[in-house]
Amino acid sequence: MLQDCQQYPKLEIAEGFILFIDINNGAKAMPHVWNKNDQLHFDVTDEVVWKGREELKETKDIKYFFVRSHLSKDFATGDTFEFSLDTKLNVDSINLLLSKTRKK
Repeated sequence: MLQDCQQYPKLEIAEGFILFIDINNGAKAMPHVWNKNDQLHFDVTDEVVWKGREELKETKDIKYFFVRSHLSKDFATGDTFEFSLDTKLNVDSINLLLSKTRKK
């Protein structure tokens, strides 16, 4: 995805997390990045990364939660993206809350 942003400098990298909701209404949060162009958010990895994965076969919906954006020019080709503390804390807090809810 960083390479996509390098080719299209107006694109931004949207950082946040996704919430997978399964067929039994269970859920799990995971950090994720996608693309942003002005106010339009889109995920070019959706078909490649999420669709058809065995561990996600019972997923009925994926919700995106935006935390912050990054300019593509801030990354060189080959850079590894690291999630911000805000994103990590959100994911950890949501998963902790979800685990407590499942135990009830």
